[in-house]
Parts: sequence; structure tokens; C-alpha cells
Amino acid sequence: VAYNGAGRGKHIAIREVFPYDVVRLDSDPFAFQIGRSILTNRNARGRIENHDQRLGWVLNWEPCEESFRHFSLRAFYDGAFPPTKIMAPNPDLRISGEVLFNRRRIELVDAPAIQEHMWGTKHSLGGVWAHCNTFVEEEGVLFEGFVDQPAKVGPLEPNLSVFRFRVDGEDYVANGLYKMLTTRSRYDTGGWFFEVVAGDRRFEGTIEAPFNRMVGMVYQDPDGELVYAYHTKIADMTLRVFAKERGKWALERELTAPESCAFELISRAPDPDLPLMIAEPAEAER
Repeated sequence: VAYNGAGRGKHIAIREVFPYDVVRLDSDPFAFQIGRSILTNRNARGRIENHDQRLGWVLNWEPCEESFRHFSLRAFYDGAFPPTKIMAPNPDLRISGEVLFNRRRIELVDAPAIQEHMWGTKHSLGGVWAHCNTFVEEEGVLFEGFVDQPAKVGPLEPNLSVFRFRVDGEDYVANGLYKMLTTRSRYDTGGWFFEVVAGDRRFEGTIEAPFNRMVGMVYQDPDGELVYAYHTKIADMTLRVFAKERGKWALERELTAPESCAFELISRAPDPDLPLMIAEPAEAER
């Protein structure tokens, strides 16, 4: 998917389906190849075409010194629960290379980016993810947020919430079990609002995702059940950082990232107001 700030009708969304026997996965060193496209821990290159649409990319980067595991409990990665796993091997990259959108070629030099992976046995019942490292006022500020509704537990539908902020070179992470279960936020296809206390800071975030910047697409669980994803890379974000002053939270700074925040909402039901650019797979593709 390629996003265009001009709005709906200008985005490019393509899907190519390949048989499993063309997939190659190596672990040491890491390399994942599907058809003509390959991803490693240092670069990515590939091309995807569909009728008169074409996307291409040749990208290079230096890996980050540390990865980020969203879940603090190792059992959440080694065990069956939650069914969706997530981690960022390269949570804050600077990428160089070029991308091709149909006949438009764009050169990238130290462009901010992220490399992140989700995997598992099943997508969640619902949830939201966002990432931003493009704040206008300060370099080096990073935000990562993830809310997962893994499954119903009796009459309850618990959410697992994970937040990470980096300010002034220091990490503020809220991913302990208590924080995961008790942090509350509000989100829908139009955006996300959250309040999080991590360390000696309090963070308030607002993400706004206008409908004309969103792309709707269908994912599939390994068992074939459909999941609806609504995604953009050009949402707006405002992050407010508070510090304690005389025992009360006082606003320390306000940071903005216009049209450069990644945002995705997952649902088991389609949104009637958002069309799907990548619709349900044909029976032959399942």
C-alpha cells in the first residue's frame, strides 16, 4: 500500500498471491523472500504489480542496537496466549533508497521508518496499533502503542495495552501485566486517544485519522476467518508530556506529527463507512 496525502482515490493498494512453495525463510542471517521481494534485517527490495498499478522499492538501513518486545512476559511469546505476537526488531530506523509509485520515483535519504512484525495462530478480536517517530518540534522522540483484544474470557473481553515513549533519550514503557490490563484508551476508525503514566511522566496522545487517508483491507487467519484492517501512514498525532510539579502534573511539552503517524485498527466486522481497497480473497486464493 502507498498513501497519497491528496486523499481517497489517490492511494495505491495491490495484492499479489503466491503459492507457498515460492516462500523462502532463513533465520541466520534473517531473510524472508516471497517471489521477487525480499526482506532482511538491513534492507528490503521488491516489486508488486496488478493491472496498471505498480509499486517498487529498494531500501537500505543500519539495524537498531536494540529491538523492542511489546510484551514483558516471555511466556506471551513462548506460549499459545495471546494468539497474536508482536515485536519491532528495528523500532526507529533511518532508511535510504528509492520507492516507485507507478511512474513516480522518489529518493529517500535518512527517512524515518520502522520495521515491525506480527505473527501467530490468529488475529485478535479487535485492537489498534500506532507508531510515530516524526515529531516536528524535536528529533529522537518516539511513540509506539498497541492494544490487543486477544479473546473472550467468560463474559469479559480484556484488552492488553502496551505503550512506549522515548523522550530526551530515555525510554518510558508501560507493558507490565498490571499496566497492560488496567490502561484504558478510546479508539475507532477515526483515531485514538490515550492517557498513560510511565515512570515519572504522564503522556496524553491524540491521533486523528480522517476517512480519506485510510485504506481498508481484508486479512485472513490461518483458519481462513476474515479480519478487517483499516490502516494509514499519514494520520495526525499530538503528544503532550507532563512532569510532576509540586505534586501535580504540569504540561512539559507538546509535540506534533502532521500527516506522518502510522495507525491501524483491527475489527472482526467491516466498517460500513469505509470501502475496502483490498477486498475479500477469491475462493481460489483461500
